[in-house]
Amino acid sequence: MSSSRDDAFPRGSLMLTKYWVSAMADIVIINPNFEMSFWGFQGGLRFLGKQANMPVGALPLLASLTPPEHRVTLIDENVEELDFDRCQRADIVGITGMIVQRRRMIEIAKELKRRGCYVAIGGRWISVKEDYFGNLADVIFIGEAEDTWPQFLLDWQAGRAAPRYEQTQATDMTRVPVPRLDLLRMKRYAFGCVQFSRGCPFQCEFCDIIVIYGRRP
Repeated sequence: MSSSRDDAFPRGSLMLTKYWVSAMADIVIINPNFEMSFWGFQGGLRFLGKQANMPVGALPLLASLTPPEHRVTLIDENVEELDFDRCQRADIVGITGMIVQRRRMIEIAKELKRRGCYVAIGGRWISVKEDYFGNLADVIFIGEAEDTWPQFLLDWQAGRAAPRYEQTQATDMTRVPVPRLDLLRMKRYAFGCVQFSRGCPFQCEFCDIIVIYGRRP
């Protein structure tokens, strides 16, 4: 058998060999474009010369939770073009998103599956509507991912990745690593942001924050 993984199996192949157990993963994580909405601020950003209001927290946090032997590329479609050819070369392609991104998430997932990619889906929307993506995902993540994302990568390396991961305990915010903002195009955002808590004491009927993070900040 060839010593090159690319010669043995194409990127995104579900087949794993002993060589894969110690190999790094080439990972792409995508934040889809926001529809025209409150969340996008598209109407006002042109006055600031920016493409998005602020980066989402999930992408740089997942990158910081990824062991250093893996390669991580972050793509925020709100500030850069989504390169499907780049995604096709990756071993794992992750998609995250909220309800306002759900239709674009479907479009991206369909194209990734058409190209034979190994697709992981997590985030707010799938955590409250688990069956929304049907068979478009090879693995899904429910709730927070500080525990489940590192565990998935260990399982993937060992060739035993499960189709579903759920973190049932709230994340201890004192143990959350510093996000990899260096992997984002920060100059294209109007603002930066720092996450210091999760959860909300209010009871807005339209919001999914309390479903995932609870009512106690």
